[in-house]
Amino acid sequence: MLCTAGHFTVLYGLTPLARRLSGRQPASAVLSCTYVDGRGVLRELLRTCTDSGWAVTRVETRPAGAPVGPDGESGPPLVRVRLELHGEGSDTGLIAALDDVDGVVEVGSEEIDDY
Repeated sequence: MLCTAGHFTVLYGLTPLARRLSGRQPASAVLSCTYVDGRGVLRELLRTCTDSGWAVTRVETRPAGAPVGPDGESGPPLVRVRLELHGEGSDTGLIAALDDVDGVVEVGSEEIDDY
């Protein structure tokens, strides 16, 4: 019983205290990405986020239309995804990493109520 109480004290008491004392506060970010549909881009976006140390807490997608070329023909359909993230990394570094994913058309940061 004493061992269990000690475990919870460390887990819920000392861990947040250590994080606070170290100055490393978790950050939140909201990013939007527009990408070409049907190429597995969303899977790569999520992998890039988690590989960069961010936890994806919410994902929302919606159609973003299709680009129209100079000859008037429409291109492949686009999807816009809104990612709510929580982590300790830099969101500017994450934006650059997401922008490098093949099939991504646009990446930007948003306020929580922008979608």
